[in-house]
Amino acid sequence: MVPGATGTVGQVINNSGVIAGVYLPNEVNANYQAFIRDASGNITPFSVVNSTLTYVSGMNATSQIVGIYYDHTGVTGVHAFMRSPAGNIKAFDISQAVETRAIGINNNGTVVGYYTDTNGVTHAFTRDAQGNVASFDEPDAGTGDSQGTFGWAINSAGTIAGFYIDSKFVQHGFVRDSSGIFATYDGPQASTIRNYGTFPTSINRTGQVAGWYNSKDGKIHGFERK
Repeated sequence: MVPGATGTVGQVINNSGVIAGVYLPNEVNANYQAFIRDASGNITPFSVVNSTLTYVSGMNATSQIVGIYYDHTGVTGVHAFMRSPAGNIKAFDISQAVETRAIGINNNGTVVGYYTDTNGVTHAFTRDAQGNVASFDEPDAGTGDSQGTFGWAINSAGTIAGFYIDSKFVQHGFVRDSSGIFATYDGPQASTIRNYGTFPTSINRTGQVAGWYNSKDGKIHGFERK
């Protein structure tokens, strides 16, 4: 438990035993803030300057952390951040984005996530350790409001796991290799109902993907894609 918090959630852990997550301060109208806990149990709370909420979503082997934060304009003011092992925080947005969300980071320091443009369409992106950004879209992703491509996890080979929302608002999984080639898939008997489908959440160094999906009978199932 983070000292003084009313709730603590460990989000991610690396091979060194470092944990990062979020906590809820014991304050009126409090929002989540972030923390890092080293292998000896020492806890360091942190937040992005001038944010109202800081949320951890990924961490790599060197304890670089990525996530999102809200600014004082509210939920629509969503931005990405990266925290170095030394505690330096870099906030960033994708050009022309209304919202930017950093979700994962690999051991090379490449960030994966997604952003929403002014038309409400979502696009995936990578940001390398030098700050170079590349956006991409799965070819079958919808191009309407609340549709698009979501980058979710990346391994050290640069292979990305994510999902896309098609023109009928159904979610499908994808894997994108470092050369930009997509392979798409759905869970067994996955639902084709609006706002349902297949949701990859993680990828390992060999390219195995884990996640979950809604089946046609309305149940939720986990999956592994080898």
